[in-house]
Amino acid sequence: MRPAVTLVSAWITELAKQSELDAGLLATRKDIVDLLSGSEDARLRHGWRKDIVGADIEDLVAGRKALTFTGTSGSGLKLVDIDPS
Repeated sequence: MRPAVTLVSAWITELAKQSELDAGLLATRKDIVDLLSGSEDARLRHGWRKDIVGADIEDLVAGRKALTFTGTSGSGLKLVDIDPS
């Protein structure tokens, strides 16, 4: 689970930067761990956090989405849908 937490944390940081928000507002490391460990009480499993990042994180770890590098320097991350075929 550690690599997934690290990857998701990097994406959350990038998303927050693009939205000019504090990353901790979107998701803390504990929030990510709780979601990935299957906790029903995870903050990312409910409400606006689920709508903004939780559902995408679940899709990412399920293989329905992927992260790609963006920009010429590869300094950003972009979440993309995976073609199931």
